[in-house]
Amino acid sequence: MRAKEFITELNMAPGNLMRFAASTVAANMRAGFEAELIVSGAYSNSGEGGGEDWDEDMEIEPGIDINDIANFFDTGVRNRVIQKISDEYEEWYLEKQDEFVGKYIDDQIADLMRNDPDLDKDDANDQAREDLEDQFSNDSDVSLFNFLREVAGKNYSDIYNNWSNLEWPHWKSANNFESQAEYYSDTLQKVVPQRVAVLNGTHSDRKKLDMWYIEPDESIMSGNKDMMGIEVVSPPMPVLVMLDQMKNVFAWADNQGAQTNETTGLHIGVSIVGLKADQIDYVKLALFLGDQYVLQQFGREANTYTQSSLATIKAIAGGDVAGTRLFGLRKGLYQSVSRSIQIANTGKYFSINVHDDYIEFRSMGGDYLSQFDNIQNIVLRYVRAYAVAADPLAEKQEYAKKLFKIMNPSGDDRLTPFIQYAMGDLPKEDLVIKLKIAAKQKQADQARLASQPPPAAT
Repeated sequence: MRAKEFITELNMAPGNLMRFAASTVAANMRAGFEAELIVSGAYSNSGEGGGEDWDEDMEIEPGIDINDIANFFDTGVRNRVIQKISDEYEEWYLEKQDEFVGKYIDDQIADLMRNDPDLDKDDANDQAREDLEDQFSNDSDVSLFNFLREVAGKNYSDIYNNWSNLEWPHWKSANNFESQAEYYSDTLQKVVPQRVAVLNGTHSDRKKLDMWYIEPDESIMSGNKDMMGIEVVSPPMPVLVMLDQMKNVFAWADNQGAQTNETTGLHIGVSIVGLKADQIDYVKLALFLGDQYVLQQFGREANTYTQSSLATIKAIAGGDVAGTRLFGLRKGLYQSVSRSIQIANTGKYFSINVHDDYIEFRSMGGDYLSQFDNIQNIVLRYVRAYAVAADPLAEKQEYAKKLFKIMNPSGDDRLTPFIQYAMGDLPKEDLVIKLKIAAKQKQADQARLASQPPPAAT
């Protein structure tokens, strides 16, 4: 199936997208961008002083939650390692709970049966277990903080050392990037309203939300020893303001002789004020966006740094036994259905990357500086799809259709009653009747085939 077939039936015409961005509905939305560029200059590595910056280590604080860990390591909450930490914490919690219940349950059962002689022992056991589990959760200090202190240590570096495949997010760079980038920060300052700062080391600092940053990016391949890769990182701002600033930055980049190629990306962050990114329905976002279509627009379908989130979702969901998730649709449990088919590692190498309080779209890139009009339309598409994914009531029937389509890629007509039920067009009682009729028809067909004489031998 071509990616374009998965694009929403919402009106995504440029005029409608622009009107939505200017509407009161979008007034609470924010957007920012990271523009990867190739500019004149070169990193002059001394070979000394580089590597992880352990001065940025922090002590784990009581009240820490899984989002804090994901935010520190800049991974997104659905990163595979972050999920592993969460799963191991749950196992640790349940093990502690079982120890507590096992220690006191006999006494609790005896007390219950002494107070109520008519109480069945099995019922007493169930009641005792429920009471003790409630007592354990209320009285015992079994927080994530205690788990991390017991299993890993007191600092974020201990988390890094305890769970493999986490990348330390803070690095010291052994080069003269600051002096090289100072010229670009000075000239950029003339075209943007907020202050511009230089950071030596990609994502090496906690950025302020009212500043621009220029950072090195040594993953960008220029093919010229006298050129270097940089990232220009904007603060979040109202959507239409961000587009105006992006246009100014593109003009600035052109004046600086900046270049882009297949190794440079243009990443867009979108958020809603006061809403965490994990409150956004990730699968709904991917389905209404159609990220494969965007990747095709920029020739990035095969880019290993921007794997299609939609393609991965489709691959996972296509193997589902339809009944399990479609009953969830009928109950309105769209978020639950979404979580059951979303991928665990929606990290920075996927086209839709979930952070703590915003979602990053990584589909655009390549030779993008000359494509502002196309980029503007795609940014507005991001914003529109994000708004739909943030509202559980928005486009419910269309969402059900899309989920059904990826869960039933073969178009099996026998599953039609399920989609009718999922959309609310078929009551549960009628669904049961239809399934019974289908089962009887299947039995009749099998009996008829069994009664037919075998074909004559030739």
